[in-house]
Amino acid sequence: MTLGLRGGLVSYMALLVLTFCGLPMMSGGRGGLAVIVSPTAGYVFGWVFIIVLLGLYSSLYMNKLINKKALGMSIHLPVSFVIGMLGVLLDYACGTLGLIALGTDKSISAFPAVFLSNIAFIPGDAVKIGLASVLSLALFAKPALRRILNLNRIAA
Repeated sequence: MTLGLRGGLVSYMALLVLTFCGLPMMSGGRGGLAVIVSPTAGYVFGWVFIIVLLGLYSSLYMNKLINKKALGMSIHLPVSFVIGMLGVLLDYACGTLGLIALGTDKSISAFPAVFLSNIAFIPGDAVKIGLASVLSLALFAKPALRRILNLNRIAA
């Protein structure tokens, strides 16, 4: 949310390049090509959904929303949280497809059961998305509050 769509995609590509080079960028200190072709690689590629959804929201709507006095700021938190969690669910779907295709001998009919195995990760991901929403508000709200309250005139 703080980098926008372009910045988010650039940082994601940098992460993939560094991982390809063998740097321990993934969980458990893993790196190299093996991470990208492992059964859990679907989750790594599913991050694109989170980046695109939150990046588009950030680039197109977040500044407009936050600049609308306190009401816009209070709307930002639930909107960004819901968009982020939608991205997380799409990431889970990509990860599930990766697990089915690369990691198990199950057919696509096992998708619902494997998808439900992600339930254990929802609380942690919800906390991370919530913190990202609050952090983005904290980073963008100070300039907006200055404009709303005309603090630039008072400071001069």
